[in-house]
Amino acid sequence: MKKNYYLIVPLILFSLFSCGGDDFLSPSKKKTKKPTSIQLIENGCASDDTSSKATLSTRELIERFDAHTKVLAETQSIFVDSVSSQRDEFKSTPFRPHFMSEERIESRKKSLEQKFNDYITKENKNKSQWLELSRDLKRLQGLALRWEAQRCSLSQMKRDQTKDVRVYVSVLEKKDLFKCSSDKSCDEEFVADLFRNDLETLLSLCTYYKNRAFCINEINRHKGRPLRFYQAYMNKHKERYDRFFNLGQRRSLTCDKGSAEKVLKIKISNLDTVVSKSFVSKQALLKKVNDVWGLPGRLRVELVDQGPYNVITDFRNSHLSFVNHEEVATMVLSNSLVGNQFINVFIHEIGHVLGFLDCYIEFFDTDRKELVYYSLDRAGQNLMCEISNDGVIPVSYKELLLANYCF
Repeated sequence: MKKNYYLIVPLILFSLFSCGGDDFLSPSKKKTKKPTSIQLIENGCASDDTSSKATLSTRELIERFDAHTKVLAETQSIFVDSVSSQRDEFKSTPFRPHFMSEERIESRKKSLEQKFNDYITKENKNKSQWLELSRDLKRLQGLALRWEAQRCSLSQMKRDQTKDVRVYVSVLEKKDLFKCSSDKSCDEEFVADLFRNDLETLLSLCTYYKNRAFCINEINRHKGRPLRFYQAYMNKHKERYDRFFNLGQRRSLTCDKGSAEKVLKIKISNLDTVVSKSFVSKQALLKKVNDVWGLPGRLRVELVDQGPYNVITDFRNSHLSFVNHEEVATMVLSNSLVGNQFINVFIHEIGHVLGFLDCYIEFFDTDRKELVYYSLDRAGQNLMCEISNDGVIPVSYKELLLANYCF
């Protein structure tokens, strides 16, 4: 049986650091440091062929489930898609992030394995329960594969804690739910309410940047005017947050400005190979790219296979797909992706070629000792935040392309 495991992740620079400051000591005096949880995990990543136990046991359970799915179809006419053929479901929010660790995945796997074993011993089998179990296994598969891809770079992921924006998003959410008596003074009313009833939330805006003692002194200094304190720190958080949705690195792309509809060309290598992986015609793939990234009558995005290239495509046997930050970009695409899965990932990676960032957050939480992942897509369906079949690109992104490449 063919097994397909899909995972879409951004560019991760695998920078693993070790401290060699004790090398001048003699062997008898050299200090022995207890390895951290991160080091213990990374020490188990000797090669790309080494899979975590949780990933392997999850894979075995899914293989058993898919095999039994065929049996149910043949013996009891219960027809359910195999886990491997289902759409990826990896949706998350800052308030419902994904948490990943060896222990969490193994625990979840055991729970689903018990449900699976209980189900197959039943005489009267319920299709809805089987469907629910199938969806739960698909989500577990996504978590296991993401953990598998990232567990060897936790030193880098630990530093990415600085990208966490849940404090800012939480305040925005509370403000959206707050009922103001007047639009003109809404900020002032909201902050006064926080000061009286939720001081910890107000303090959290500051403690992200400074220690708690400093923040308490700071808020006491602004006691008569907490709005100034609030605005100063919200502006700092907003500046960080907005970077995830702005155009970053700008490449040397050609824009034909000769008509009302500007034509932005991306010169990409191995376009025929890209087309073959998509399982659609070249014309259909190019149309899909333009449908997602273009603006009817104002901007057309074209892919052409001609040098000098803006993008070099590279296909690898890896879970990872990403674009590097060189002037001539290298787009690494996973060989495991085909069809719609491949098309969605490819169009997402085109976004990185154009200069946009991933609008999701991923980091290793040193307190929880878990990988944390969540999307920043408040409106929904932004393909740079969540890769899905119904993903779109906001008009604001396309306006940035016009302003930065075609004027």
